[in-house]
Amino acid sequence: GGMRGIVELEVLRQIEREMNDKLRIQCFFDLVVGTSTGGIIALGLVARNWSVDTCIHNFQELCHKAFTRRTGSNLPFVGWIVDNYNDSKYETKPLHEALQEAFPPDHYLFGGRRTDQLWPSSVKVAVTATIASTSAVVLANYNRRLSYQFQRAEGVQSEFKTWEAARATSAAPKLFKPFYHEPSKQVYMDGALFHNNPVWIADREWKLLWSNEICDQPDIVLSLGTAYNPHTRRVPVGRNLPEKRGIITHGRSLMKLAKDHIEDSLDCEKIWADYMSLRPPNTSQDHFIRYNVPLGKVPMLDDIHSMEQLQQDVRAHLSSNSYRIKNLAMQLMATSFYWGD
Repeated sequence: GGMRGIVELEVLRQIEREMNDKLRIQCFFDLVVGTSTGGIIALGLVARNWSVDTCIHNFQELCHKAFTRRTGSNLPFVGWIVDNYNDSKYETKPLHEALQEAFPPDHYLFGGRRTDQLWPSSVKVAVTATIASTSAVVLANYNRRLSYQFQRAEGVQSEFKTWEAARATSAAPKLFKPFYHEPSKQVYMDGALFHNNPVWIADREWKLLWSNEICDQPDIVLSLGTAYNPHTRRVPVGRNLPEKRGIITHGRSLMKLAKDHIEDSLDCEKIWADYMSLRPPNTSQDHFIRYNVPLGKVPMLDDIHSMEQLQQDVRAHLSSNSYRIKNLAMQLMATSFYWGD
């Protein structure tokens, strides 16, 4: 996640270009699910109906504003104490301001009055977060029957605003403080702690949303990654969140959790492989697509100075693998047609 979300956006932009920029990527999906950075992108594309180009611009602006270091955090040793005392490497206020610039602070993700004209889309969007009781939760712009932890307030005043959902899904340990949602009295952390790749959430959601439909499988499931190094040994990621003890113990626990979270880029690939291995025997594999970009070196998720180079590397990869993007674009367009007897 982090600034590496630009990888997903570059892939989406190339898909649109293969369709001569005549159709937006949102036109081809009924449901978009994201985690962490992917959650912010999903909210931008669906809840705000941004074009991919607008989303890229806003995402770049957001990253540069959000990753604002704390005073003194750049100093040797002192910086380590500052970061751990505050439970985060970056300031909270610039992050909130950046999110509220991108997502109007008075706009609710579900319900509420909307004053803009950017809400004609019927596409459903959901993001995942992790609550303090160490379980995953889904925040969405739609309603459905409850099955597992699905956040839905009793009144619209207690619903999540779009920027709050973006904040909750991207509250990465070590980098940002957990997000406290005043109306629900709940503390939220990065959704990637439990669903680094939210394909299982997406699978469950579409089955709950369209349970009455006569449909064995979706037209297409597209899972996008944020780059990975195929030569890196996979590091098992711990799922237990640290209890707050002394500053040193707590700091080390948070650092280890965040380190595992950052380094385990191959975890998303394993989740996808596990998901595909459990598809029913009659499943058409062509309907399920995982697209990620292999790189020799994957930058840290807060290394905003590497973003431009990362974009260049991704574009070079897409250019040398253009046949995959062309096939994907054609497959998406084919889902727009209905074949009847």
